[in-house]
This record gives sequence, C-alpha cells and structure tokens, in this order.
Amino acid sequence: MIEASVREAICAGETRLAAKDDSGAQIPLEARLLPREREWVLAGGKLEYLRDGGDRGGSGGS
Repeated sequence: MIEASVREAICAGETRLAAKDDSGAQIPLEARLLPREREWVLAGGKLEYLRDGGDRGGSGGS
C-alpha cells in the first residue's frame, strides 16, 4: 500500500518524494516515472492495472 502523501505526489507528477524509515528519519527519494508507469504504481503494479481494465492497446513494450 502506498502512503497517502506519496500517492498525492505521484498523482501530481512530482519526482522528489520523502519516506520515513522505522526510526522516523526521512529518506529522500526520486521517482522518475513515465505517465504509464505512474498509472501502474498507483494501481498497485502492472498486473493489477491490467486486471482493473487498464490500457490494452497492445503497445508491446513495458
């Protein structure tokens, strides 16, 4: 499951994110995602995206 703040950042197309480790310290992250990859992440993965009726245009690539 994606934390709400990370989900919002990905939806907004942001590339710089932050997460917290078990001690509560922030970890800077960078997510350079293509629009389709962003959709996959937000769906919970490529397979879940396709199961939910995602793009079936057959572009062939990833």
